[in-house]
Amino acid sequence: MTVVTAPHFSKIKPSGILWDMDGVLVDSADCHFRAWVNALLPYGVVFERPLFNKTFGMNNQSIIENIFGKGFPEADFLKISDGKEAAYRKAVHGQVKLLPGVQLWLGRFAEYGIPQALASSAPMENIDAIVDETGIRKYFKAIVAAYGKAGKPDPWVFVEAGKRLGAEPPTGIVIEDSPAGVLAAHRA
Repeated sequence: MTVVTAPHFSKIKPSGILWDMDGVLVDSADCHFRAWVNALLPYGVVFERPLFNKTFGMNNQSIIENIFGKGFPEADFLKISDGKEAAYRKAVHGQVKLLPGVQLWLGRFAEYGIPQALASSAPMENIDAIVDETGIRKYFKAIVAAYGKAGKPDPWVFVEAGKRLGAEPPTGIVIEDSPAGVLAAHRA
């Protein structure tokens, strides 16, 4: 592991840090997985880990299209999506903690004057629940939700977060864990 110190930042200070949320700030994968299992069961879908792992980091529209194909009825989409997100928020309440090192790096980047944004595929209600539960809102100059927009691997959420920070792609840093998110970061 490489440790970056203040003198290093003085030479190549990033224009911004863009954080993903799920899997980066907090480990909420099991909460998402259980919420998807319960939301899809009434539709006859047995949602298993390999499919979850393949789609984790994508927004609900992309996940549901991956399962049912394009043209899935809007009413059913909303029922599945809204139910899944309500179940997720209930599951994380009182259970979510920052991953090791996150608090340290949020503070360190703030100390060095590097603006930070949270850029997630999640609905804003989920982001608010996590940010408020963990007490980290103060670190973010911008919070961007891609819910209802093009989801990862589309780069929209990172491009938008970068714009809000004034961070230029060659000097901004994305902290991401999912394959779809890493591809979105490269595309941004």
